[in-house]
Amino acid sequence: KISRTPVLGFAETAEKVFEFGPVWARKYSKAARRFVDYGLMATYFSAGCVYIVFIANTFHDVCNSLFGWSMSVRIYIIMVLIPVLLIGQIRTLKFLVPFSGSANVFIIIVFGIVMFYIFKEPLDLSDKPGIVHYTKWPVFFR
Repeated sequence: KISRTPVLGFAETAEKVFEFGPVWARKYSKAARRFVDYGLMATYFSAGCVYIVFIANTFHDVCNSLFGWSMSVRIYIIMVLIPVLLIGQIRTLKFLVPFSGSANVFIIIVFGIVMFYIFKEPLDLSDKPGIVHYTKWPVFFR
């Protein structure tokens, strides 16, 4: 006979581990569940914020360069944040399929454009260092 036990999430797993763990830890089961929930929320929230800023900075650089605009990055953050919040309200995966499909198409197009510009002219790497000093690595992620 197949067991019909529910699948536990991260927070529920932490709670059960503390609930059935050592005697001294059992009283902390609810606190463990809340800690995991808040930890996951903080992780996803901070990653989402960094992602939004990254996208807005890219739009800022491209639009200001192409169109000569001089809008603040904060305006671009708001412009990016509104559609992201609206898409984030979709809770059924089947309704996200068009967004995912169009994102895949854009990724393929952009990859093709990048490859075109990389191989448009012969690469000359003789004047470039193979690796820079580790203190300059964070500049790569700006």
